[in-house]
Amino acid sequence: MLLEIYNLLLIEWRKQTRLKLPYFGLLGSALMAIIWPYTLGIYSGSPGNTAYTLGPDTMKSIVGMWAPVLGCIFAATLVAPETAHRTNLYVLARPVRRLSYLAAKCVTAYAYAVALLFVGAVANVLVVATTIGFEQPLDAPEMNPTVYWALFAGACVLTLLPLFATMAFGLFCSILFRHTGPAVGVSVGFLTALEPLKALITRIESDLDIWSHLPIPDYFSSKMLIWSHHFSFFFEVARTYGRGLPGFWVTWENSFAITVPLAWILLFTAASYWIVRRRDWG
Repeated sequence: MLLEIYNLLLIEWRKQTRLKLPYFGLLGSALMAIIWPYTLGIYSGSPGNTAYTLGPDTMKSIVGMWAPVLGCIFAATLVAPETAHRTNLYVLARPVRRLSYLAAKCVTAYAYAVALLFVGAVANVLVVATTIGFEQPLDAPEMNPTVYWALFAGACVLTLLPLFATMAFGLFCSILFRHTGPAVGVSVGFLTALEPLKALITRIESDLDIWSHLPIPDYFSSKMLIWSHHFSFFFEVARTYGRGLPGFWVTWENSFAITVPLAWILLFTAASYWIVRRRDWG
């Protein structure tokens, strides 16, 4: 089975390197890391911003806007075009286990999510280092750069979880629909609709005050059960420490930021496998 997955990954590599979309997404991540701080006017000397807060702020923008949308589009185009053109019949007729086929698609999607985040993070650090420089902030003398970089690296790793959940959702739509248009449209449309949905949840919970009588933390909200709510959480942890404030990386809240995306990954992957197993590809 591992050999099957490896051979399928080689096929995916050859296919994706011939397409323009993957390069467009990676270039966009790099450009956003470079341009976004200028767009916000942060480099003009805004008070309170240092290299240790600028880096996480830029990464929050990348993982909250560009990476999820481009990653979702990429994942939504992994299976649907093959189904529409019936090219996956040649792969599955070799024979190839359907589990191996799905595993190769999942690895491809997750690898692209890693690439999007890695390119953005590297470009971000290089830009900040060459424009501002990572010097000890005068207003946060107790901030340890070693701890900060550990938190920043940890944020990059843990933020992959909600990104993986996004990729799993895009792949699920790619398998569910037999054509590229509906797969991309539904996945990106639903992902975009989650933002106003979270705002609506906040408004309803605030108006009804539905959690005040339950023995749970004050900051709990139903929107914490949505994986996209956790895109920027861990970079906010790094940013908070970069400002010299006490860290809050061991809390009840960040356990949600880990377990909720994992649960969605398992759910979307299981649903995708159920469809792959039951569909008649002939």
